[in-house]
Amino acid sequence: LAPDFKIFMIGFGVEGRQWIVPFDYPGSPFTDQRTQMKIISALKKATSNGQKLVAQNGKYDNKCILATYGWRIPQTFDTMLASYILDENAPRGLKPMSKMYFNAPDYDIPQPINTNNYSLRDVAQYCAMDVYYTRRLYFLQREQLLKDKALLRVFKELLMPASNALVDVELNGVYLDPDKYQKVLAQVDGLVKEQEKILLSYKNINWNSTQQVAKYLFGELKLEILE
Repeated sequence: LAPDFKIFMIGFGVEGRQWIVPFDYPGSPFTDQRTQMKIISALKKATSNGQKLVAQNGKYDNKCILATYGWRIPQTFDTMLASYILDENAPRGLKPMSKMYFNAPDYDIPQPINTNNYSLRDVAQYCAMDVYYTRRLYFLQREQLLKDKALLRVFKELLMPASNALVDVELNGVYLDPDKYQKVLAQVDGLVKEQEKILLSYKNINWNSTQQVAKYLFGELKLEILE
């Protein structure tokens, strides 16, 4: 994170109620680090009994909160990832999804938020709308995922664990043995070249070109286009 990174506010909600807590924003009564840590401790305690914790692009929020306050949020559902696995061509931004599914008003604030241009109330309302529509999206997407057990399994057992693991990767990097890396790289490079020779024996084209490959498969070979 950038040296001057700040968390303006934290928003969370349950059925029928939302809380928006301003942190490092002008006019906030909670700018003191010790006070913020008390709030984080209270949130940690309140979410320690197994609730489902939903976020939009939660990996980013989790990374920011972990780096700033040392708390890893046990996120269980990400509406951005759910949108991707349900339909990779659909919008994944919270504002477009809210507009498309719930006819939400245009409540966006131009980014980046400039603390000199927006009142505390404006930014808090913006955050509250994000929380509200993220929660609504969760129920809609959960219903869609429950109709496809295989897709739900990929989401729960692959996408969400990978997203949570990437928090550590993006903050700390990964351990790498450079000698083994070079050895494996040479092995893979050899395998790739062997496969390239086999492909070239069928057709002397650039097999990295999707246009040339499509022309060969569906033009010359006349294979059926499935999608």
